[in-house]
Amino acid sequence: MITQTMFCRLVLMLTLTVYATQGCNKKSNPASSTKVETTNISSTEKEKEPVLESSKNIKGSIMFTYDYCGGAAPSDEMIKRLRTPRAISNYTLYIKAGVKNNDTPILDSSNCNEQGQFSFKVKPGKYVILTPDQIKTFSTKNYTSKYLQVDDEQCLKQWWEDGLHKVNVANDNVTLADTILHQRCNGLGLVPCMSFTGPLPPMMRRE
Repeated sequence: MITQTMFCRLVLMLTLTVYATQGCNKKSNPASSTKVETTNISSTEKEKEPVLESSKNIKGSIMFTYDYCGGAAPSDEMIKRLRTPRAISNYTLYIKAGVKNNDTPILDSSNCNEQGQFSFKVKPGKYVILTPDQIKTFSTKNYTSKYLQVDDEQCLKQWWEDGLHKVNVANDNVTLADTILHQRCNGLGLVPCMSFTGPLPPMMRRE
């Protein structure tokens, strides 16, 4: 026979069991309760990788003629030889970026071979090729000395800015026209717009 006390205990146990069961069933599932939104990015919207510009070649050749710088009168054969263009191996040319020479850094240099040929490998753009005399910072002091004077400063600056060649490199390699430079005597070399004011060697008559 179930007493009233035993009945109350039974009811209490049943109540606790039901509560515990419902509590477990009400626990949330983190995977199902948290909604993660994702955004699909199409291939056209992805950041494009930079396309590297292909390098191009600038090629050319340079040769020299010379003044006669001796004292004795030269023979016809000597004059002919001096006036015949010839290459100088290891003569160095330089290249800068831009439409004219300025104080920006030198990008590269090229030593001429025995045929006077030189080449530069560059990206498409505008460049100026320089001789060794043109890589100096422009100042008349860099070209004058005891016996060398500048006759026309504007002429000298124009020569410095123009360089040996101005080159516009686009989609193709560039081959420059053959270039002949004339070397003058008494330290004047390739620099124009200047003169020598020192004593000249005595001239001797050719027998």
